[in-house]
Amino acid sequence: MKKKKKNLNEEHEETVEEESHGAIHFSLPAQPAEKDLRTVAVFGAINEEKCADVTSGIYYLWQNTPELFTEEELAEHEGLMQPEQDIRMIISTYGGEVLEMFGIIDLMNMTKSSGVDIETIGLGKVMSAGVAILAAGTKGKRLVARNCRLMLHQASAGTMGSVHNMENELEEVKVLQGMYVRCVAENSNLSIKKIKKMFSSNSNYYISAEQAVEYGIADEVI
Repeated sequence: MKKKKKNLNEEHEETVEEESHGAIHFSLPAQPAEKDLRTVAVFGAINEEKCADVTSGIYYLWQNTPELFTEEELAEHEGLMQPEQDIRMIISTYGGEVLEMFGIIDLMNMTKSSGVDIETIGLGKVMSAGVAILAAGTKGKRLVARNCRLMLHQASAGTMGSVHNMENELEEVKVLQGMYVRCVAENSNLSIKKIKKMFSSNSNYYISAEQAVEYGIADEVI
C-alpha cells in the first residue's frame, strides 16, 4: 500500500510503502536539498504551536538516518543522509513559555545523546527561553552573530483567584525559574549563584555576543 505524505519542506513529498509483513519503508524526497533537510528555524514567540513545529522538525531530522534507506537510495543521494550530519537550529526570539522551551531542549538532549550533533546559531535577538535553547546546542557548535543581543530575566506570570490559588501558582513559578537557572548553568560557564545575581541586579540582564562566548552560552561569534 502506498500513500503520499507532505515532507517538512512543502516542495517535496515522500512516499511511504507498507509491505505485506508490516514493515514501513520511507523513500527519499525528490532532489532533496541539504539546507532544507538539516535546518530548523526557531523564530518568534516560543509557544505550544512553535514547540510543535520545532520538535517535529528536530524529530524528523533525527530519525532521517541511513538505517531507514536502501543502499541504492543512499548512493543516489550521496552526502545528504549521513548520520554524522548536524542538525542546525537558527534562533531569533524574544522568548516565551518555559515548559515549551523544555520540550524543545529535552528533545535536543535526546538527539545529542544518540550521536547527532545540534548546531545552534543565534541571530538578531536571543532572549529569555531562547538563551537556554542556544546554550543547549552541542558544545563547540554554538554560534552567535556579532550583532545579536541576548537577555536573561526572571520568570514571570499572572494569576488570579483565591489567596491559596495564587500562592500555589507562585510556588510553581519559583520551581520553573529554578529549572531555567539550572538549565542555563549546566550548559554554560555561569554558576547558579551568578545567574541569580544577574536576576537580582536587573529586571532584564542584556549581554552582547562576545559576553555570550565569555559566559559559555555560545562558543564562537560569527
